[in-house]
Amino acid sequence: MQSLIPGQNAKIDNPIVTLRVEGNMGVKWLSLVLDEQQQVIQEKCTGINQSNEMTWLIQPFELPDQVNKIKFVAYGDVSLATLVSQLTVIYTDTLIDQSLFEVKTDLANNPNESLLIVSELYRHQENWKVRSVCQGFNDGIVQLEKQYNISLAEPTSTTSTGGVIDKTKSQVSAQQNKQVLHSISADDLLVTLSWDNQLNPHDPINNVLDFNPVNDLRIGAFYELSNGQRGLVQSYGEERGSYYGVPYIQALSNEEQRVQQLQLNTQYWHKSYRILVYCFILEGLSQWNKLGASIDFNKLDQININSYRCDQPLCAVAMIERVAQQYKLTPLVEFFDSLVAMDQAYGWGLPWRSQQQNPD
Repeated sequence: MQSLIPGQNAKIDNPIVTLRVEGNMGVKWLSLVLDEQQQVIQEKCTGINQSNEMTWLIQPFELPDQVNKIKFVAYGDVSLATLVSQLTVIYTDTLIDQSLFEVKTDLANNPNESLLIVSELYRHQENWKVRSVCQGFNDGIVQLEKQYNISLAEPTSTTSTGGVIDKTKSQVSAQQNKQVLHSISADDLLVTLSWDNQLNPHDPINNVLDFNPVNDLRIGAFYELSNGQRGLVQSYGEERGSYYGVPYIQALSNEEQRVQQLQLNTQYWHKSYRILVYCFILEGLSQWNKLGASIDFNKLDQININSYRCDQPLCAVAMIERVAQQYKLTPLVEFFDSLVAMDQAYGWGLPWRSQQQNPD
């Protein structure tokens, strides 16, 4: 990974880049998308998406021709130096997960600045380059608004698809919409597992329990691509998948809100063949009907998992198959004692270390 000092630039050839920021305690971030006249582009732009408050996914060569530069800005309600000692921006090749460039700035040298343009991605002839900027403003966001003749009080979007992004407003909007896990684009297929933690007061066994059991579930999927490649992703362990790379499925987890999610990138749906969605009990009560579990396919259907089985912790919920550019959803709701048994039932043929392997 190459470290860029202020003013230094480097050419970027990678088709998909992840920009991740560090040193984020109390620091807010936004992106400014500019045209050749250095005017802010307010409308949505393809090629740039902000997946969360610390990460941007950028496809430089997919950006509209009018886009000349993207500035990445850190700011705070007080001096940044009182919040963190250092800010770091890291550019990574998304497809191979390899760090490319790093931009660091020591805030101790600028104790009064409440806003800092940390880095920028800009067009140079037919190429794109990354530059370390590290330009600060003592008057913070007000000075930035005056310089670019913009207002950040009413952001143009709650996801970073271009223009001005105010992450505080984005988070409030997300909470109002009850989006516990955010989609990267409006066209994603989101498969969401949710459950409650309520015990049935009429169940005799619950009358003798002197504690409130914590039930923990996870979601996963077997996938098969059109080229025959097969594998799995799940929201537990290391096999979390990839959104922009193979298998174009990412598993997300929010244990506190008891929500697990699979995010399917439909931009690459033509590379998919079939997906077997499953969920499993990680710990807690193993009787499925007590969990109130359901899986929501945001553009297709909702499937409730209601069974009195207590001996098999794994449920094959549904099969999603590609038919041209359409989705075919087949509910299954069948139970197994291991991933191997489920694999054998549906003929996936994955390599397993043990014939009794469970989700881990």
